[in-house]
Amino acid sequence: MLEIEVLPPRKTDTVYEYQCVLRAGPRTAREVLRGARSFLAGGTFRCCSTLRFGFEAVNYAIRHDRCWDSIYPLMYLTRNGGPLFNSHRDEATIVFRYPILAAVRDFYVGRAANMGLRIEVEGSVYESTARLGTDGHVLAFGGGKESRMILGALRELGRAPVIVTAGAENVRDLPGALVANSLSGVLADRVMPALMCLGRHFYFGSGLGGAHRRSPWQQYFDWGSPQALRELSALLAKLGIDMRAEAPASVLPYNMVQRILFERYPQLYRHQNSVPKDERSQKNLHVALCKLHHGIPFQDHCHEALFAELVAEFVEQQTSKPMDFGYRGHREIINREMRAIIFARRSDPRFGALRSRIPEAWAGPWIDYIHAYVAPQLDEGFLKIYREYACPVDEAPSPDAVWRIEI
Repeated sequence: MLEIEVLPPRKTDTVYEYQCVLRAGPRTAREVLRGARSFLAGGTFRCCSTLRFGFEAVNYAIRHDRCWDSIYPLMYLTRNGGPLFNSHRDEATIVFRYPILAAVRDFYVGRAANMGLRIEVEGSVYESTARLGTDGHVLAFGGGKESRMILGALRELGRAPVIVTAGAENVRDLPGALVANSLSGVLADRVMPALMCLGRHFYFGSGLGGAHRRSPWQQYFDWGSPQALRELSALLAKLGIDMRAEAPASVLPYNMVQRILFERYPQLYRHQNSVPKDERSQKNLHVALCKLHHGIPFQDHCHEALFAELVAEFVEQQTSKPMDFGYRGHREIINREMRAIIFARRSDPRFGALRSRIPEAWAGPWIDYIHAYVAPQLDEGFLKIYREYACPVDEAPSPDAVWRIEI
């Protein structure tokens, strides 16, 4: 069993920082032997380490409130990006050294269970409401295609948002954006600064893959799915915070997001920051394929030789292990979209040597449609823009041929 001790946070106008002490009992014979030696030397029989997370505001003052001291650490510790992620541990006791909200504790114990984790929370609790006023629109901005497309759509709809980002490199073209530096790099550190800016409408950039449900939840579902965001909004409402958390790009396959950004918001596209230049990764290949599908140049981040190598590696991997979609299937939508684009563009000279190895099963017309059923309450303003580029799957000429994802 892992024990996580949460110490009171350090809070200033520019810093919101947590330190936790992790104590883990030994699980292997080697760990038992190491622990026994430590105990005989006057130590403890438990492995002990610390972790640090939080953020530092660069150009604005943090709006602290006691409610965040319950939400922030539990959000971080109970999701798959927290200390249990890829640790081969699925249970922990979290001990708070200060009082937390009972409603928040209960919510995140349930959320942890959805993520496949068994969590117990110890420490004193209290009942209260924050009564924090919210106003306007706030966008958690990553600098990539989803957040930039959402920004363009919001501006077009007359809802220019406050932009909050984790890293000045994301907003070189956007003066006035609020910048916070993450202390750990995890998603919670990148999202919380925007959440704490208290927009009546809070927007998170995520495509169709984040709405793909697996049980236990895959690692992006809790932030990328409309269902999970509705649950978060309900928790905030229970605390007296009127905020609607939304992922308006969740109804779109990623290639459609890329197309809309390129064609409709070229100024925002020009500074897209989705992937480091010439990074040898499937993410780089995915972005390049999304662009290739719509005739958009991609050589500024993936040169032709690297593209050829990445495609060859992807085809080899996906044909040899067609059901390998990563940890809890979190890459299934992305991998299937990449397969579908490769199949649709197989006549491109770039795929000449690989053409005979591309399976017919990779065909997938769903990548060019709006999956509006994913977010039935999505604002009509977004859908009106999207319909200029594609029709919903329910309106497709051959509905049986258009794949629906599990939500």
